[in-house]
Amino acid sequence: MSFVQEVKKFYAEHVYTKFVRSDQYALLIPGSFGSEVNPKCNMACYDEMISYDALQYYEWADSDPKIVGIAPWIWNNCGEPCKKYKDEIGTRDSRLSNT
Repeated sequence: MSFVQEVKKFYAEHVYTKFVRSDQYALLIPGSFGSEVNPKCNMACYDEMISYDALQYYEWADSDPKIVGIAPWIWNNCGEPCKKYKDEIGTRDSRLSNT
């Protein structure tokens, strides 16, 4: 099962079940980031992974009337304080990578 399929299952089991009215909707918050310090996934790996997930999130949102929108997190670079962690480069700024 893909990551997005796991998230979709979580929404079905834990988010949608909390809706008490027919006019309640959910927002998808996919990751949108990269890293130059993660030894398991370089920028090309992140680009492939995030692109794959983005298409799956889009297709889910397009086919599910309970989804009202998509708002990616870590779109912007979080800067120097994040350098010691993984996922420190926002997708918007990933073009700055040397990798």
